[in-house]
Amino acid sequence: SLSTLSEPERPKSEKPIDQLALTRGAILLPKGMLQIEPFMDYTRISSDRVAINGFSVFEAIVVGTIRVDRVFRDIYTSGVNVRYGLLNRLQLEARVPFVYRQDRELIGIGTTQETDRTIHKADIGDVEGTLVYQAVIGTDVMPDVLLRLKGRAPTGTDSFEVPTAIGQGGEVRLLKTPTGNGFYTMAPGVQMVWRTDPIVYYLGGNLLINMERNVGGSFGTITPGNTTEFFFGLNLSVSERVSLNMTFYDSWTDNTRQNGRRIAGTSFNSGLLLLGTALSISPTTTLLVTGGIGITKESPDFQLVIGLPLTFKLPSAFQLPDKLSWLPGW
Repeated sequence: SLSTLSEPERPKSEKPIDQLALTRGAILLPKGMLQIEPFMDYTRISSDRVAINGFSVFEAIVVGTIRVDRVFRDIYTSGVNVRYGLLNRLQLEARVPFVYRQDRELIGIGTTQETDRTIHKADIGDVEGTLVYQAVIGTDVMPDVLLRLKGRAPTGTDSFEVPTAIGQGGEVRLLKTPTGNGFYTMAPGVQMVWRTDPIVYYLGGNLLINMERNVGGSFGTITPGNTTEFFFGLNLSVSERVSLNMTFYDSWTDNTRQNGRRIAGTSFNSGLLLLGTALSISPTTTLLVTGGIGITKESPDFQLVIGLPLTFKLPSAFQLPDKLSWLPGW
């Protein structure tokens, strides 16, 4: 477990129960700890109105009216998550994904003009960075309170950058799949954590604020709708090496606007149930497996994530000083 790497040893009530709790943001790494997590993520979608964390699959938002009777999307994401304990209550995180996305579209189902086409593309996704601060250290009654601020940059290929063509019905068609959102995003959030060994309960929320972008041409200024996220879950320690996790996510996204005009049909609600397990391979290595099931029409059908976090203690020469007079509480 991660607690064997921290010095000095924390009280039992403050020991990290599991790597899954760290992944869900319920605990932070101790000061000077570095974690590198290679991961692989597969997502299956069978709807034309689905939101994925990291990039948008709403082609109609950016390329005009698109006629799709049925669409199947397979999204493979690999990359690395990095976490570093700047201080005992301050953590820095980064996520660098590489995305391969394949879309199969069935058009004009049941008509004489029924067609089936497949498009795909592989490229870097949108890079994220997050700062997490534990504002309140909980007691038997009072929960821990963690504040976070996440930023996302449009480093992936977005829908404005891929080539398009005009279909038989005059509709716009993408010739390659996007791998990024195309917009800068800021996301403040808060999370509360209750510890009752062997269970950790948590709930919280995030507000994803998407910055408008002047695309030019016939598109003009595009302002994606902001997204409000809510989540709650629990982490159960089964043994010293194994734990289980269950998390429910729900998000509401406002309508996108083009040149100040609201685009109908671009608001949605997405719910996802995540079930995960963690196996401690060694004091510094953990295997994570998480499966997700969509529970609304706009959610992914299925999601599978596999991660292998590797944790290291950096030498004191690479750590921040123990006392920082300009930060309260340190």
